[in-house]
Amino acid sequence: TGKRVSRYSHGVDETVQSLFGDRLSNMQMLLYVQDQVTNRNVSLLQGETYLYGPQLLIPRFLWPDKPIAHQSQIKLNIHFGRNLYIHEHEKRTFIAWGIVPEAYGNFGPFFGAVISGIAFGILFKFLAVFALQYPLNSVRVVVALTLLALSFSWPTMESSVIITSTIQVIVFILVFSFFLSRKIRLTYNDAQVDSQYTLAPLNNTVSHRRL
Repeated sequence: TGKRVSRYSHGVDETVQSLFGDRLSNMQMLLYVQDQVTNRNVSLLQGETYLYGPQLLIPRFLWPDKPIAHQSQIKLNIHFGRNLYIHEHEKRTFIAWGIVPEAYGNFGPFFGAVISGIAFGILFKFLAVFALQYPLNSVRVVVALTLLALSFSWPTMESSVIITSTIQVIVFILVFSFFLSRKIRLTYNDAQVDSQYTLAPLNNTVSHRRL
């Protein structure tokens, strides 16, 4: 409801219990945004939280005042009155919404579900094609499998958090694979040089015997 009244029962603050429930239950968030839109006539965001995604691709040293990774959560919580009781701490306290509640809050019950479903269907199709017919130890397959594993946690995240975490993972894999391949290449070249020096006396011996 956007309001919290602290009550103590058997020495336990029920407000704290409610906060934990808010963070763990995405179904609760979906029912909440449905109530806000249907019964309280709160306007839809019309895709506003998704506009933060492209902005997060800009490095912070080029844009020091760019939005933080949780900007979508902040916008959803404030717009739908979810964290009015912690408004002064909105930059430090985040209540997770998830993919479906965020889509509902932006485009409504029908278009929200359709748009989010199509978007993630295209993403998984791209990952399948991206890694198709490549060996398991290739960078493409590693990136695809890593993102597939991370996708199990995406239902509890918002678009801005998904984008930033995905970029971080991809950059880490690319940098790690670059240095690993370079190390393997240098090791292979050193082994080739050592083998040439080892075989050189043997070749000379064989040539003298033939003469």
